[in-house]
Amino acid sequence: MFASMNRASMWRLIHDLFIHTGNRLWYVVAWTSLNAMTSALGIALILPLLALLFPVPGIDPLQVDWLNPEWLNLESILLLYLVLVSLSVWINRQTMVQTSILVQGYTKHLRVRLFETLFASDYSYIAHQKKSDVLNLFTLEIARISSSVTALVGLISGVLIMIPHIVLAWYLSPRLTGFVLVSGLIVFISLYTSLGRVRRLALSLYQSNQTWQQRLHEQLYGMKEIRSYGIEARQVDFFRQATEEVEQQLVQFAKEQSKPDTVFKIVAATVISLFFYISLSVLQEEVSTLLVIVLLFGRLWPLFAAFQKNIQIFLSGVPVYTLLLNKLEAVPKRSASDEEKLTFHETLVIDRVRYSYGQTTGIDVSFTVNAGQMVAIMGASGTGKSTLLDLLLGLLEPQAGEIRVDGKTLNARRAESWREQISYIPQSAFLFHGTIRENILHFNPDLTNEALVEALDLAGATFVFDLPDGIETMIGDFGTRLSGGQQQKIILARALAKKPRILLLDEATNALDREQEVMFHDTLRQLTSRMTILYITHRREIGHLADAIYQMETGTFERREVNHFK
Repeated sequence: MFASMNRASMWRLIHDLFIHTGNRLWYVVAWTSLNAMTSALGIALILPLLALLFPVPGIDPLQVDWLNPEWLNLESILLLYLVLVSLSVWINRQTMVQTSILVQGYTKHLRVRLFETLFASDYSYIAHQKKSDVLNLFTLEIARISSSVTALVGLISGVLIMIPHIVLAWYLSPRLTGFVLVSGLIVFISLYTSLGRVRRLALSLYQSNQTWQQRLHEQLYGMKEIRSYGIEARQVDFFRQATEEVEQQLVQFAKEQSKPDTVFKIVAATVISLFFYISLSVLQEEVSTLLVIVLLFGRLWPLFAAFQKNIQIFLSGVPVYTLLLNKLEAVPKRSASDEEKLTFHETLVIDRVRYSYGQTTGIDVSFTVNAGQMVAIMGASGTGKSTLLDLLLGLLEPQAGEIRVDGKTLNARRAESWREQISYIPQSAFLFHGTIRENILHFNPDLTNEALVEALDLAGATFVFDLPDGIETMIGDFGTRLSGGQQQKIILARALAKKPRILLLDEATNALDREQEVMFHDTLRQLTSRMTILYITHRREIGHLADAIYQMETGTFERREVNHFK
């Protein structure tokens, strides 16, 4: 069963490579063929050269009439040999360049395809995936598929290079050539069982890499908590165990990969000894012919070893390619956007919307938001506030009830146009290592400089102009070079730069102190003339700013008086 699936995936990988590399693979084949021909011709010229240097009575030094005897001399043969070798070296370089372009292009295709699939998928699926597993696919595993493709190209190139060398050797001595080919075939068959072990090791290594990536991801993102509990040594041990497991798998993998090379070298010494004995003692071959054949098989035997090794590398990537395909095919796709767009001018109605995860209680909510209002939704952690937010963003669809925007139902096909009117500020907003300008323009690429300054002003973030580098100030990973309040204002400016109709905030003041929170709330209140604000929080201080307040509890959703939270 596994073997048949593996063969199917192997042919699928080959087919996918042909489809997505276009003519590039044929370029590689063409350059490799030229390289093989020039290399074989260069070796073939050694025969008349040896015959001229060491003439044998009654033996035509050319053996075939493929050169003009009038210009056949030592100088012309050496010059032609130099030209052919130089040409072969140049063609070999072109082959390597074309191979690199092909492999890197296909690697890019896989990574972009995976990235596009993830971003085109249903949000609920992505939310339940481990980030470390996804990172493992993007980095280590696609790199292994890339190595597998390189090995496949090596297999094709090896065959193309072998053919003219074998033809030339067969022409010079069919019996000796047959002896060497049979020897190589016997060694290849004897090592066939190692291919199954390589496939199994590839799957085991994939699982070990997943564990390693997960450990690394957890340690880096949880470093503060780890240190606060004083469990650094324990976490280092966990990470060491995961790393040692990967190490053991890689060492075992290296042992299996090195086995063909070791066996082929030992067998090569044996075959060469027998080769010389049979040639000189039994077949009475001419020394000049024998030397050329030895040179030919000196080129061929490493190709036999490389052929076996490339098969192993190629097959080791096939199970990973199978897993990647399974991942891609398992990702549920979002519905295509509908031509009918949603626009918010009057009311947002949440009508008996229900949603739950598995056996949990879930949420059951109904309320209405009028344009220009500031609505606060309060509740303790675990009451479903984040689920409600995902529903309002159109990332999830209600299991019952509906959300209506100016009378039109929000569904998956209209969600994209709906989100175009929304700016969202999550609990842990995304700030990357770059300048303040870059962090705002990354999400608003068409923003003018005047609009950027206006957004900073609306967000109360004019402090940026007092910084030594102004809006070109580098803020570090996750904005660590700014205070919590400064980070929040940059995030708010980024949201306001979009000029949304609705601003959604999810526990947006968690990282702020009391004074910073008051300033942030004052800024929000001034924005209600420009947009509708939905503020999801567990903090009651926002209550006196809101036009309407709703209290979420496990299984309940009720409206409260605004003054109730003053």
